[in-house]
Amino acid sequence: MNFLSEADFQQVEHALGIQLPAHYKAFHLQHKALIQELKELVNEVDQSISLATDVESILMINQFLEVPKTEGPFRFKFSIGQDGCGNFALIDLKNTDNTKVYYSDHDEYDFEAIFDQSINDFKWDSFEGLSRGESVEEYVRGEIEWRK
Repeated sequence: MNFLSEADFQQVEHALGIQLPAHYKAFHLQHKALIQELKELVNEVDQSISLATDVESILMINQFLEVPKTEGPFRFKFSIGQDGCGNFALIDLKNTDNTKVYYSDHDEYDFEAIFDQSINDFKWDSFEGLSRGESVEEYVRGEIEWRK
C-alpha cells in the first residue's frame, strides 16, 4: 500500500511545475486509515484509481491532462484520481482555499449541459453535478460508500 509523503509531493510539484494545495497534502498525511479503506475496496481487476496514491499514477493522469493548463478544459485543475473510463476527480490549483473535489462525468450528463463553449471549460461551480464533495475527505468517504 502506497501513501504519499512530503518527498512525493515535492517530486510531483517539480515534475509538473505546480504547487499542490495544502489541504490535499494534509489529507494524504492525516487520513491514511481512510485511504487504506478505499484501496481495500478496489480490486486488481477494477481500473479505477479513485484516489491516486503513488507518484507514477499521479504523474500519468496529470500529464495526460496536460497539467498545468491555463486555457481550455481542466485549466487550473489537478487530477487526484480517475475511474478508468475518462472521468477525472479534480481539485483547484488556482484558488487553493477551494477544497471542493470536481468530477468530469461525461456519462451521467449531456455534454452541452456541463460544458460552456464560451469559456471552453466545464461549468465547475455552476453545475452541481460536477461536484463530488466539499473536500478530499468527503470525496473519499463517498467513494467508499459507493463501493460497499
